[in-house]
Amino acid sequence: MSVGLFLALGVCFGLLASLMSFLITHQEYSKHMRDTKKARWSAVRTAAVTFVFFLVLALLAGLVLARILGSSP
Repeated sequence: MSVGLFLALGVCFGLLASLMSFLITHQEYSKHMRDTKKARWSAVRTAAVTFVFFLVLALLAGLVLARILGSSP
């Protein structure tokens, strides 16, 4: 198993998760905020954090599995 595979998976699932996070957060913030620009900016920040979280999680999983299985990363 290569870490590159986990990087690709992290990017794919990170993009999907961040898109869903943006849509959900924007919809909820739009209900409670009058300023849609502020709601959009908050949703973008939430999506960015979600993307980074999934990317780091996938990379850590790749490194841990590579070490457990004995292949070099």
